[in-house]
Amino acid sequence: MMRLSIGVLVVAAGMTFGCGSDANDSPAKGGGGSGGNASGGGASAGSSNGGNMTSAGMASGGSAPVDPCQVDITINSPQSIQENAGVNCARTLFIVNSTLTTLEGLEHFTKVDSLVVGWTPRQSFTAVGNPVLQSLKGLEGLTHADFIHVEANPKLTDLSGLTGMTKNIGKIEIIDNVTLPSLEGLHNLTEAGELTITGNKLLADLKGLRGLTRAGSLTLWSQPLIKNFAGMDGVTNLGPQSSSISSNDALEDFTGLGKLVSIGNSFSVNRNPLLKSFNGLESLELLAWTVDIYENPELSSITALSHVNEIRSNVTFRNNPKLPTCQVEALVKAGGQTCTCTGNDDLATCQ
Repeated sequence: MMRLSIGVLVVAAGMTFGCGSDANDSPAKGGGGSGGNASGGGASAGSSNGGNMTSAGMASGGSAPVDPCQVDITINSPQSIQENAGVNCARTLFIVNSTLTTLEGLEHFTKVDSLVVGWTPRQSFTAVGNPVLQSLKGLEGLTHADFIHVEANPKLTDLSGLTGMTKNIGKIEIIDNVTLPSLEGLHNLTEAGELTITGNKLLADLKGLRGLTRAGSLTLWSQPLIKNFAGMDGVTNLGPQSSSISSNDALEDFTGLGKLVSIGNSFSVNRNPLLKSFNGLESLELLAWTVDIYENPELSSITALSHVNEIRSNVTFRNNPKLPTCQVEALVKAGGQTCTCTGNDDLATCQ
């Protein structure tokens, strides 16, 4: 399983926060708390009032007050919930290595720059999740989170605590939650930044994204049960970040993306063993800056892309042995580019 280390830059309140450093750092380091202690004078991950700050955001020793919304807070026990009663904002809200089964008691939180529910430290292949967390219930009051990362929660079955989220401008990453059956809880989301769904072995479909109309990108990796994109019927645009559809064992086509008209930056589709066609992308007109389609052994048709009239940069189709080369040539000609093409079906004919 490919793991993603948190490496995002969250820009909020005029400050830039680098997320991810070494194995002992938090995923929102940069003047804030670390996974084990304060970094740069911020809050400790052991409790919200560690280091030099109180949970109310007041510096000790008579120093100037600190904006409470720029404090990192870690929730990992009932006691930590009690300690933060009444706190409604944070720079980063960490739920890591907790003893909690739900997050009930955190309903007062309305705004965070980053929500981190489990993560993999940079330069590490070992995730630090929440071994008994079953639900995000308790976060329903949260209406603002630029960065949402939910990773390695082996008993998590419910994202319904995220129902207050309607817009995300940074990233949403749902990674390696092996018992998560659906994305219900994200259904009120209309706009998202970079959207990554990977390694959630029981995730059956994408219907929990039914409210979505646009996203900065879509990455769908190693999702063994998802057959198509049903549930994303309202999405009209993916971009300007890179989108990748890779190693999805059951994926057959792109049904569900019938309103999608443009994909920005780059678009990669690779190593999907049952992908037969690009059906579902009939409305697509603009196809990325870079297109890279490779090693899809059953891919035999891309005629659904017949309305593409612009491709802005490099096009590569390689090692798709059942895909007629003449279909690829027609696509890249209509898009105004040339193709680096090898390992496709050069003998097939097109009408």
